[in-house]
Amino acid sequence: MVCSNDKCVSGCFIGGAYRSPGAANPDNTCEICDPSKSLGVWTVLEPLATCVGGYCGSTGVCAIGACLIAGNVVEAGTANSPNVCEKCDASIDDEHWSPLTGEKCTGGYCDVGVCSENTCWIDGKVVANGTENPTQSCRVCDTMVATDVWTAVTGEECPGGYCDDGVCAPACLIDGEVIGSGVHNPAKECEVCDPGVPGTWSNASDGSSCMDGTGQCVDGACAPTRCVIDGGTYPDGYVNSACEVCDVVLSSSAWSAPLGHVSCGAEVVCNGTSCQTGCFIDGSFRINTEKHPTNSCLECRSASSTSSWSSVVSGASCGGTGKYCNGVGGCTDGCVIFGTFYPDGYSNPGSCQTCKASSPTSWSATTPGSSCSINNGNTCNSSGSCVNPAKIKISTGATHTCGINSFGEVWCWGRNNLGQVGDGTQTLADVPKKVNNLPSGITRISAGRDHTCAIDSYNSLYCWGSNNSGQLGIGSTGGFITSAMAVERQWLQISAGNDTTCGLRTDGAGAGCWGACNLGQCGFGQIEPTNKPLYGVFNLGDSSVTQVSTGTDHSCALLNTGEVRCWGYNAYYQLGDGTATNRVTPTTPSGLNSGVQSISVGGNHTCVVMNTGQVRCWGRNDAGQVGNGSTFSYVMYPTGINNLGASTGVIALSAGGPFNCVLKISGHAVQCWGSNIYGAVGDGTFVDKPAPVDVSGFASNIMHISTNFNNHSCIVNSYGDVRCWGQNSQSQLGIGSGPDQPASVLVQGFP
Repeated sequence: MVCSNDKCVSGCFIGGAYRSPGAANPDNTCEICDPSKSLGVWTVLEPLATCVGGYCGSTGVCAIGACLIAGNVVEAGTANSPNVCEKCDASIDDEHWSPLTGEKCTGGYCDVGVCSENTCWIDGKVVANGTENPTQSCRVCDTMVATDVWTAVTGEECPGGYCDDGVCAPACLIDGEVIGSGVHNPAKECEVCDPGVPGTWSNASDGSSCMDGTGQCVDGACAPTRCVIDGGTYPDGYVNSACEVCDVVLSSSAWSAPLGHVSCGAEVVCNGTSCQTGCFIDGSFRINTEKHPTNSCLECRSASSTSSWSSVVSGASCGGTGKYCNGVGGCTDGCVIFGTFYPDGYSNPGSCQTCKASSPTSWSATTPGSSCSINNGNTCNSSGSCVNPAKIKISTGATHTCGINSFGEVWCWGRNNLGQVGDGTQTLADVPKKVNNLPSGITRISAGRDHTCAIDSYNSLYCWGSNNSGQLGIGSTGGFITSAMAVERQWLQISAGNDTTCGLRTDGAGAGCWGACNLGQCGFGQIEPTNKPLYGVFNLGDSSVTQVSTGTDHSCALLNTGEVRCWGYNAYYQLGDGTATNRVTPTTPSGLNSGVQSISVGGNHTCVVMNTGQVRCWGRNDAGQVGNGSTFSYVMYPTGINNLGASTGVIALSAGGPFNCVLKISGHAVQCWGSNIYGAVGDGTFVDKPAPVDVSGFASNIMHISTNFNNHSCIVNSYGDVRCWGQNSQSQLGIGSGPDQPASVLVQGFP
């Protein structure tokens, strides 16, 4: 206890002043008043005790800014030993060593507390030796030169050139030296640095001046352009009074003998030592037929001129494929056909033959659609034939196809196991084959499932192929015929179905049918087959029928009143009378007792074109073939087609197996709908279309269309080309074997 203010209190009396218990020495905060130890002197705190701004050391003095690390008081700034990249920094952490960055250490610089050897400290970063300046590719960290700045590089490759004292520039590196772009080789004056070929000297541009100005560079060497003779300077080609010439090629320091500039008479010039037949052109003697050095369509021809080039005769080859001399000194694209030269693009008058330099020894096909006037044709097709598109007709069978060409000939292709192609064989026809035993002048053709029939200009009927139900109408049943056989005359129309054939007579006998009748498809009230044509289908009227169409197992007829009548198989309501009952005699589809323009019978559905241009369909619809936008299994009554409108201007309709196509007045464009599993709709996909879509591969100018009982279609365009699409399992598309085609392809070899 000590006295303070006349009172006895606990504390110390030090330095002439009262100190309360625990008060620190203002001069040394590691000393305090501790009455239990002493009342008159400061008591020293134990080492490691905290003091103001630091820790107490072993001497009892407060070490300000010190750290307490591993039980030791470390003065501020003291480096760790042995890691000099750590130091005491109480402002960061007063209980652990603090990492250094950028401080020098043995062999390098500290990088987050670790000594990174062989490094530089540049722009506030530790950079490894050899590191390239990210903004200057020709400067690097080079610890052998400097550790605190980027070092300039010379000779290293950089984008677009080489480094030269820290700068990247277009240059070459030759023999270890950086040479600037365009700098001449001091040892060879017509060689320069070309950065495009940076490792070696390049030839200077031909025609550029030599370093000494006496000539021009040619192929990397200095070629003189003047002569220096007897102290005088003369341009190349200068002729002296003695007819001696300055010819730098021969000598630039002496006169050369004259070359041709002296005439020796008609067609003869001086060649330098004697008179010789030839020419003196462009300062040089040329022998006869010698060609111009850069134009093989010019030559020396002394009979024409001894002082200028003459044109080579037209048709001489002057280069690559399709290059010929044109007779006036030019080398042009063209053809030489049967010894005559024609310029590229020349058209043989009246024909479909054009000169194309890409095929220079024979005629090429003219642009399709061009006019022509041979072989009774008027239009060039894509194959280069002159055809009459209006005479070409096409008919698609189940797995074969037949067509009538401009000459009235019939050609068929596809499956031929039962002779349906008619070429006298049973061999599959992957390209069109001409039908045997048919006259020219065929006007109508119809391909059925496995048989085909045609009518000529005299109304004579011919059939060939399968006859398993008597469908050829030749008076016998069974087997097949591989060549056309005459049936009888006076037929106007023909329509071949599965195993049934129907047609329209010219003699007033009306419609007739024959072949399989088991489902009523013959229309005579019987189901027994017949192997000869029977005339006058019941309930039609002999002279009132204008069109007949046969499908898989049912048929329809169009009367001159616009009424439709159908008969045969009806399980899918394809007869349109609201029932599913087969009919052995004709019945009228609901609502079609007038106003119909044309009919087309498909697999198990039927379609008509009304006088208004509207299309109506009915029957089987599981693939959307009725075209009303749905795929309900059947449609009982005639129904308008979606996407065609009430008055669409349809001029032709062809009903296929499970799909249909129409030809429209507007642009003569084609639209199809229905089953598309084999690409039969022709829109480039294999997805069924329950409503009409445009056919891919052509937009318009279609003249004729045909679909079939299965899954392919064909058209004839205004050029006379036949194009097909859909299933190709039996080469029925006429392009050889290959996959199904969802877009139209050109039939190969149809004449």
